[in-house]
Amino acid sequence: MNRMNRANRANWMNRTSCMNRANRILVISISFLKFFNLNLETLEKVSER
Repeated sequence: MNRMNRANRANWMNRTSCMNRANRILVISISFLKFFNLNLETLEKVSER
C-alpha cells in the first residue's frame, strides 16, 4: 500500500510539473502577444500622425 502511494505521488508530481511548464509557456506566449498587439496599436497611431 505504501509503495503504491509513493508511486502515485511521484507520478502526480511529474504530471503537475509538466502542466506547470505548459502553463508557463502559455502565459509567456499570451503576454508576448498582448505586448505585440500594444506595439502594433502604437505604431498605427504614430503612422496616422
